[in-house]
Amino acid sequence: MDTSAEDPVDLTMTAEVYGVLREHAWIGQVDVLLAVWDGRPARGYGGTADVVTYAREHDVPVRVLRPEGATRD
Repeated sequence: MDTSAEDPVDLTMTAEVYGVLREHAWIGQVDVLLAVWDGRPARGYGGTADVVTYAREHDVPVRVLRPEGATRD
C-alpha cells in the first residue's frame, strides 16, 4: 500500500528525543564507552556529559579522551 501522498509522517526528531533514543539504544551493546570530551558540564540534554553520566549509572566502563588544550570548568 502506497501512502506517500496520504497523511505524511513527520519524522523530525527533536534534540531531546534523539538524545533519549541514543542513550538507551546502545547501553546493552557496548563493553566500554570511549568519549571524546572536554569534561565540561552539559549545555543541553543529550550531549557528551549526559551520555557519560548515563553510562556510568549503568555500570558501563568509561574512558575519556580529552582533546589537546581542553580545559575543565
